[in-house]
Amino acid sequence: MKSGLKVFDEIPKWNVVAWTNLIAGYVNNDCATEAIRVFKDMESLNVEPNEITLVHVLVAWARSRDLVFANWVMIHLCQIALVDMYAKSGEAKSARKVFSDLKRKDTMAWTSMIIGLAMHGHGEEALSTFKRMQEDATVSPDQITYIGVLCACSHVGLVEKGRRHFTEMINVYGIEPTIEHYGCMVDLLSRAGHFEEAERLVEQMPMQPNIAVWGDS
Repeated sequence: MKSGLKVFDEIPKWNVVAWTNLIAGYVNNDCATEAIRVFKDMESLNVEPNEITLVHVLVAWARSRDLVFANWVMIHLCQIALVDMYAKSGEAKSARKVFSDLKRKDTMAWTSMIIGLAMHGHGEEALSTFKRMQEDATVSPDQITYIGVLCACSHVGLVEKGRRHFTEMINVYGIEPTIEHYGCMVDLLSRAGHFEEAERLVEQMPMQPNIAVWGDS
């Protein structure tokens, strides 16, 4: 663990991966109390845990016999899973209820809600949900979030908004577009009749287009 701590201290920016690895190291070495302390430090610095972090924290709290917080972690994981399940199965009303009841809405929860709404014809609501997410200073969208956002723009036919979000993803959040993002943009442009722009986008892609992208164009 000492060598792990040395590496951790040398990291210029402590992101969720670094914090999670340190917590996992303590858990794997039966240092539950230290793992919990690191998690609390992480929380105090407003670093958002991911699902892997929470699983390790759950193990740590169970070993420390602090069942109250162990239950909190388990409930949080279950609620996010419910949002994902309801949203992706088209049960928007149930998804909204579980989502609104979440005391802590992390990136996973926001993304599950946005994608579920976008996939089932609630594009405008998906985009308004994304706007609320951006107003929450404790979370940031990731690559998967933006797939849902661009998909919503495509289904609603908001070409200019789709272009703006695509640029925002790169310039504001530093997210490198994947083949899925390009596919969403090609679909958006093609649905709106902007075939030449869609073809130019395919030609400018830094990776080889797959069948899905060519199909959309």
